[in-house]
Amino acid sequence: MEHNKKSNLLEKGTLTPKRIFLQIITAPSNSLPFFEKQFLEESFDRQVQNILETGIFEYVYFRNLNKNAFSTMVIIENWKSAQVQWVAENHPDYHIQDNWREEIVRLQIESIRPSIVMFCNSSLLNNNYLNQLKYRPKIVMGMITSHDFSKIDLSGCDILLSNVSKKLPNFQKWGASCVKYFEIGFPNWLNQYASPSVLKGTDLVLCDDWHALNHERKQLIHFLAQDAIIKKKFSLSLFLSGNKNDMPYEIQCCLQGDRYSLKRLDALRKAKICICFGLQTEIGTIGLFEATGLGCCILTENHPNMSHYFQKGIEIETFQDSQELFTKIYDFLENDKKRIQVAKAGQNKCLKYYSMNHSNLMLAHLIHQKLIKNNRKKMYKKTHTQLTCCILTSYYNKYTQNFFHTHPCLKHQAYNSQLSAILEDCFGDSDFYSNGLRSQGWHAVDLITNCEQLQKQWAIDNHYSSQNIYEIGIAQIKKIATGCCIFTRFEHLGTGRTS
Repeated sequence: MEHNKKSNLLEKGTLTPKRIFLQIITAPSNSLPFFEKQFLEESFDRQVQNILETGIFEYVYFRNLNKNAFSTMVIIENWKSAQVQWVAENHPDYHIQDNWREEIVRLQIESIRPSIVMFCNSSLLNNNYLNQLKYRPKIVMGMITSHDFSKIDLSGCDILLSNVSKKLPNFQKWGASCVKYFEIGFPNWLNQYASPSVLKGTDLVLCDDWHALNHERKQLIHFLAQDAIIKKKFSLSLFLSGNKNDMPYEIQCCLQGDRYSLKRLDALRKAKICICFGLQTEIGTIGLFEATGLGCCILTENHPNMSHYFQKGIEIETFQDSQELFTKIYDFLENDKKRIQVAKAGQNKCLKYYSMNHSNLMLAHLIHQKLIKNNRKKMYKKTHTQLTCCILTSYYNKYTQNFFHTHPCLKHQAYNSQLSAILEDCFGDSDFYSNGLRSQGWHAVDLITNCEQLQKQWAIDNHYSSQNIYEIGIAQIKKIATGCCIFTRFEHLGTGRTS
């Protein structure tokens, strides 16, 4: 197993162990039969690697966090064959119970002991389940990319990410500590397929789940297949999940593989037009980012929020009904210049603005902020043997005024929360000195002595009557009982106020 290989957990050129970032992903139930047939009887690592190579989890799989001091590991929690294989390899004497999903994940978390765990579209993010763990990771994260995610207790979730903007208020009501809108993007490893000079072969390509489509969309695909097979008006490659015996003959003739097969990527790269049904721009990459990033012209059902990502008629094209769909198909096939312009504009926009690199950097930043915040919770807890140091500094008044103006809710929070927030903004020296001292075993405290909002809040929290910020500073030093002061701004000296 990867977590037992120390070399995988060390950064190159250092002896600093990487933090283990464990992703627990729930696969779409309709995808599991395909993977069960393909990868059965292989090792756990090989099974997981095979499913990741299909690219279907690229919008929730943060493989490039390895470049940000994390060692990433992935578990597909509802994929029974892989999970049972993990137990066989790591705990051969363990008896698998009926509630195997919950039990095996619990066993994995307690065995791997990750610093950060992220549940992706998983009901196991429920706080009732988290409280049963014998080992609790430092950070518990969640990622939700489904409109249909059911209500659960999220009070054990430190950071929840979602690209379903309408659901964000619900996640806060359900108890998540921090909720962030998080845009998915084009998987970087697909750049190997994104060749702008590739010769286009198939006219149309469509990837979808046959059983999830409604009657109208199935009928529309049937019409497309009839035009391709009987009338031979264009070529059509279909990548549909589901039992092909349930599909009309003409559709079966156009089938090139399963929706999740790797062949679809090469087909998208070589297709002139990719047709998407029921595409919700806040969910998934198969219909939106994969096709545009690979240089295929997108023709999708119209949605009000489509312009959030791409300009209609310039970077993608949309249709309202079957008549408009067929009209635009024939228009694009007869007008290569127009189609190529739309495809190139969409690809340029996708690769420039919607790379998963941006998502990886944002995620790494959020994790580091949370780890710093966790460390700051301990900064006022002093042991009897620790040396104490106060770091006194001052910030530009314009900066502090603007900071609290842009974060008005902070004014109603406690002093420690306000101080943590302003230090997280990393202005000036921030808490670099104090963090360095803490790493050497000191009890170090930051004081921003000229910030009225902070100082007066400290006075309120500590029942101190004076409103003079310098007198408050002296009271802080006395209360902390420091043995050492570091002045990072010389205006504190020579005023007589520090005596």
